[in-house]
Amino acid sequence: MNGGAPMRIGWICLAAVSAGILGFGIVVAVVPPAGTRCSTAPTRSPPPGLACSAG
Repeated sequence: MNGGAPMRIGWICLAAVSAGILGFGIVVAVVPPAGTRCSTAPTRSPPPGLACSAG
């Protein structure tokens, strides 16, 4: 039950897509989207549910 070349190409494509999704997740975890950063300006507090964590 050997799939041959098409099966191997399918596994390579699956691995490449999985690596891309994993890389994107790592980038989002390290550099959060622009709208979620906490401002240090004392004039406004973050909306409920988006409280800044100390540190």
